[in-house]
Order: sequence, then C-alpha cells, then structure tokens
Amino acid sequence: MKVFITDLGKIIKTSDFFEAHLLTLNLQERNRFEKITNQNRKLQFLAGRVLIKNAGIQNARQTISGKLVADDVFLSLSHSKNYVVLATDVFPVGIDIEELNPSRDFQKTANRLNFKTPVDALDFYKMFTQYEADFKLGKEYKTPHHRFFVLHGFAVCLSSIKPIDDVSFYEFLPFQTSPIECSSSFCEMA
Repeated sequence: MKVFITDLGKIIKTSDFFEAHLLTLNLQERNRFEKITNQNRKLQFLAGRVLIKNAGIQNARQTISGKLVADDVFLSLSHSKNYVVLATDVFPVGIDIEELNPSRDFQKTANRLNFKTPVDALDFYKMFTQYEADFKLGKEYKTPHHRFFVLHGFAVCLSSIKPIDDVSFYEFLPFQTSPIECSSSFCEMA
C-alpha cells in the first residue's frame, strides 16, 4: 500500500497553483471544481486531483455516489486543514486524516455516532478516523483491517480488506512531479 501526502501550507501563492494545475482537470473535475465556493475547499480539491495524477494514476474518476475509482488501482482520498492524503493499493482501500484537536467536543460526536465512550482524545480520533476510512473503503466489507498513524498533529487511519503489512509514504511538494519518500515522518499509533 502506498500513501501520498501533500501539505497545502507549502504553497506560496495559491493563484500560481490554480493557474498551473486547473488545465489538468478533466471536464467532470472542472465542473465539480467550479461549483465549490470555499477557496480552501477548492484548493483541497485541486491538490487531491494533482496528487492522484502525480502518483501516476490514470483514468481516475468519481462515481455517481462520489467514490473515486481508477482502472488499475484502488484509491481513497482525504483532507483535513492543510493536508491532503491519497491511499492506493491493489485491494480496496480507505483513508481518513483528521487534525488532533484536544479542544474538540469529542464526547458529543462519539455519542452522535454511537461510538463506545472514548478514553481520551486520541482514542476518539482512532474511532473517528476508522469510521471515516471504513466508509470510504465501502460498507460491503464487514471486517476491514486497520493501521493508525500520526503525522504532525494529524491522525491517519488506513482501512483495507486485507491485513496492512507494508505501507510506503511519499510526499509531493506543490510544484513537483516526483514523490519524496517520507515514512519516517509518520508515527504508528498502538
């Protein structure tokens, strides 16, 4: 399994990023992009599509239900604040990233989603990112496997139909086209 990440905080001028990458969107992506009104969401959307293309994924498209699919690989995309992450694998995969916010009312969210009572904020974020990653994986998979990581104050959950043994992490800087291996930046959660 491969995980690609980009840090939107490293984009110096958003207008330059938009100009450089808007033409790479296909018609479906361009129409979706134009409907987004929030500038940060536009940036996350465009960065996600750039990440997919830079990861070498051809023919990625979104189904009517919103799931991303490609011809030769399974993929899942997530974003939180300034990070966008993409997981790819030969088996179905889901990924979620969430900012570890200790002031969030995680008990209220846990109650709303019928989670067991979290021990602490980290326990909540493991449950929440797992819930989100499993949703992206697909409800049809009843017993997914998980791995949890922390990156610069963000929780990341990977979900797969198979045990997740090997994970390689790569970072793309906003204007590069080749990934930098960055596995040491991720700390696995117990």
